[in-house]
Amino acid sequence: MKSLKLITCGWGLTMAVLGAGCSVDTAETDEAEEMSTAEAVSTRVEPGKWKLYSKPFHEPSAFCDVHTALELVNSGGATARLHEAVSGTCKLAVMPNPRSFKLRLTDVSCGSPFYEGKRRVNGKLSTITIQDNRHRTCRDLSRGKIIVTETVPSATGPITTTKFSFDGAPPAVDVTVQGNLVRTFGIGGENTGSSIATTSGLLELVLGDWQSAFVAGRTARVTGERTTLSGVETHDRPAIVVRDMLVCPAPGTLNCMPGPNVRLSNLCAGANRSWVQDNCAGVSYVD
Repeated sequence: MKSLKLITCGWGLTMAVLGAGCSVDTAETDEAEEMSTAEAVSTRVEPGKWKLYSKPFHEPSAFCDVHTALELVNSGGATARLHEAVSGTCKLAVMPNPRSFKLRLTDVSCGSPFYEGKRRVNGKLSTITIQDNRHRTCRDLSRGKIIVTETVPSATGPITTTKFSFDGAPPAVDVTVQGNLVRTFGIGGENTGSSIATTSGLLELVLGDWQSAFVAGRTARVTGERTTLSGVETHDRPAIVVRDMLVCPAPGTLNCMPGPNVRLSNLCAGANRSWVQDNCAGVSYVD
């Protein structure tokens, strides 16, 4: 797009023409974006999709995973597509704010290409830089396979944020804790509603298929993966994604006598029975 020059002449008439003896103002244009588009045609990126977070090595929450989604494609030239997203079981909503940038290659260092992109909306310029470390040869500790820095306009001036890709979770390591099951609440509903109070503090529970086993006020043994949960109002809440849960039964007698067509409770299994006898008041066994 060519720049439009507005010429205001002495008699007060404004015309979109060139002339001598008149003041000239240059309007905002998309020329910078067009140059980026032209260069993007000859630029190629290695395609891929990522979740981006404001901290390197962030572990996504199984309950409420708020992130920026990035896709690199070669569509009409090298292009970065981004939008805001949320996944998980929470009922949080986010504004998607979809946006795309045509990219040009600006540098390659240690096998990591660097790309830049520009876009202008309503005369306001946004920029992006992307560092692709997927094939990095230097032995430094990279903070992410993809690092994205985005600068956007605001009423108070440009705002710059840097985000890092999630590159896969490390192998899950289960932990086992025990304590009292409690119902919990959070600001803006940012809480699973189910927690276990241990001697080390309160842990939220992501119950999944174990929802029906939860009984508030009972003692329980919980096994699962440690994680942290975050939302808009609250951040880094300690939690466990439950893989197994043993809850104390109501006081009374458990019948563990085998017989035809008898399906014994999991409370009759050796290790579970020992735990129940040690931790559940008023429960006895007959067999």
